[in-house]
Amino acid sequence: MHYYSFNIADYKKDTAHLKPMEHYIYRSLIDLYYLNETPIPLKTHSVMRWLSLETHDHEKMLLDVLNDFFEEREDGFYHRRIDDEIGKYHANAEKNRENGKKGGRPSKNKPKKTQSVSSGNQLESELNPNQEPITNNQEPLTNKTERELLVEGLFDVWLEASGQNIKPLEKRMSHINARLDDGFTAEQIADVMTFVATDKWHIDEGHNTIEIAIRSTEQFEKKLIKATAVKNQSANQGNTDANNQPANLGNQQQFDTSTTSGYAAQLDADADAYYAEQAAIAEQTAYGSPESAF
Repeated sequence: MHYYSFNIADYKKDTAHLKPMEHYIYRSLIDLYYLNETPIPLKTHSVMRWLSLETHDHEKMLLDVLNDFFEEREDGFYHRRIDDEIGKYHANAEKNRENGKKGGRPSKNKPKKTQSVSSGNQLESELNPNQEPITNNQEPLTNKTERELLVEGLFDVWLEASGQNIKPLEKRMSHINARLDDGFTAEQIADVMTFVATDKWHIDEGHNTIEIAIRSTEQFEKKLIKATAVKNQSANQGNTDANNQPANLGNQQQFDTSTTSGYAAQLDADADAYYAEQAAIAEQTAYGSPESAF
């Protein structure tokens, strides 16, 4: 978990006896527990390194805090309240995932099933195929409402892929709308979101944010190419038919993706390779392969 709510009143009530250094230790242990979603290790030496604790006094304070607020078991120190919050978080993430599959959060005012009206909205059908029909007594759904359902569904895709507990701020939703206005499909936006949320480099560099995924048309296009390549590579893994294999991106120049400039250069190289592959496919489709000519 990258985010959690903090109840100041409860914390002050439970920690009134702590010294300033012990407050630092306890808050750091709380952050560590939420971030890793695992118990605090029994070997306190590694914990001291993570918290930059050095002296014997620090070690004693660490043990005192662990004894005060954590339960020691065979595989680590457990914190009951944090475990409950992590459980609630995953339950909510699962709910968001199911809503995403259905096309977004359910409408507050569900219409009765009496007469269907075709909306003709292709974008909505991509991510919200189960929209219930409206009645003669209701005003038809507007394009804005249909778009809002689609945008909410795509935002739920991000929550599912990233595991982040962020709010659907107006600015974030406007970025999704902007990419839809650019002409990108819901599936393409979902692919880029999933790629940025799960890609190791983005995670390691702290760039696995929804803003980085979709706020810029130019960057979105580059990330879409990379996401498409990764998706195709995964889909074709294990395929032994060379004629059905995508272009081998491994033969192109490789860059050091541990740096921002290197990663940007790698995106550009992948984009060039992707466009070259598409051009070759188009040419083969137009003129036929050498084998088919004979």
